[in-house]
Amino acid sequence: AQFNLGVMVHHGMGGLENHVEARRLYGLAAEQGDAPAQVKLAVMQYKGQGGPQNHAEARRIFGLAAEQGKVEAQDNLGIMHEQGEGGPVDHAEARRLYSLAAGQGSAEASDALARLDQQHAHYPWPLAIACALVVITSAGWCCSTRLHGRLASRRGSCQKHQKARRAAEAKQRRPSAKVRRSGEEAAAAKAA
Repeated sequence: AQFNLGVMVHHGMGGLENHVEARRLYGLAAEQGDAPAQVKLAVMQYKGQGGPQNHAEARRIFGLAAEQGKVEAQDNLGIMHEQGEGGPVDHAEARRLYSLAAGQGSAEASDALARLDQQHAHYPWPLAIACALVVITSAGWCCSTRLHGRLASRRGSCQKHQKARRAAEAKQRRPSAKVRRSGEEAAAAKAA
């Protein structure tokens, strides 16, 4: 009930929006272990809605929801670990969280895993040094439908905008043998 009331107050359903009250209600539900409330509260903590911005607390609360299997929490906590928000940079933990979220069907987490793999494949140095260089040399922020803007690539656009570019580039590239084999298998199965 506290979570549902929090959603109504947060979005102004049946009255005016009140982020302070929504944050309080989400907090009450989150204390009782309600994972959706934990996600909402963590986002409000992260963004500073209804109270002070607190990335460390957002990271802690996302961790509680991620332990319960909430995809949004796993994905957003992965972002925070990858970028060192609310705590130290931890690419191994980011990769683990993205893997959990991707295993539950998160396309954003799958993209993040692919991006991490691509970034680290270009560096002959140990992974920790490569991760630090990627964070230091990456350019700015961009928009996203997720918790906040993804760290932009050297080309200066976010993952959301790069997706369309990657799709166009993929059409131009020759498919790998594995992809062709899968396509042939699909055609044979369709014919049978």
